[in-house]
Amino acid sequence: MFTLPDDPRLWPNQPGFWESLSLFILYVYMLVAILGDTYYTGIGLAKGFKEKNPINRWLFPRLGQALTCFVEAAAITLVGGVCIAYSMPLAFGYWGLIAALETWMVYRNRKQLGLSW
Repeated sequence: MFTLPDDPRLWPNQPGFWESLSLFILYVYMLVAILGDTYYTGIGLAKGFKEKNPINRWLFPRLGQALTCFVEAAAITLVGGVCIAYSMPLAFGYWGLIAALETWMVYRNRKQLGLSW
């Protein structure tokens, strides 16, 4: 019968420290990008722009922008957690793609608002 050691660091197939740390940093960056997109979307909506995402356009009047952002980030976190259970590279790819797309949305929102970097 196979038994695991008491110390979790000795368990087989555990990711290394640097891999875990870099995934955590990517996750934090993704959350910051989501918050940035939410911030500039709010400024755009206050200036009269329309939300282009049909799901968010439907959710904003029902939940509000803040709760919609929370639900979106929670769903992305949950899917990323499932990805981690199967494969760390899959989680890197998923959260990296979301971070890149949200960064692009921040850039696009700032450009539409006429804000410079």
